[in-house]
Amino acid sequence: MNYKIALASKNGKAVDLHFGLANHFLIFQIDDEKQEAEFLEDRPTDAACLATCCSKGNEEESFCKITQQLDDIQAIFVSKIGEGAAHYIESKGKAVYEAPFPIEPLISKIIEDKIYKQDKWQ
Repeated sequence: MNYKIALASKNGKAVDLHFGLANHFLIFQIDDEKQEAEFLEDRPTDAACLATCCSKGNEEESFCKITQQLDDIQAIFVSKIGEGAAHYIESKGKAVYEAPFPIEPLISKIIEDKIYKQDKWQ
């Protein structure tokens, strides 16, 4: 089975962006059979929380839009995410992880530990 993950990265080397500020995600596909990952794209998205969205009550609309932009993704990895955003994303069937780590070892760990099976990604 294949799984797609989205990593919020500013520098392309580590998960170093807060969910609300991420205006793009690095998309990887994990092949469970081959036990490897392939970079697919750098996908632009609308930042979920522009400077004032969270203070104006537009959170759900912003979260909905980014969830649609990442519709084909099973798990999202960010450096930080607020409780409300995480709950919303998870309610849409996606796994969310705060994982402020270098990308290569993170992906290796996901594959090695089969996190997608442990957490039953959809």
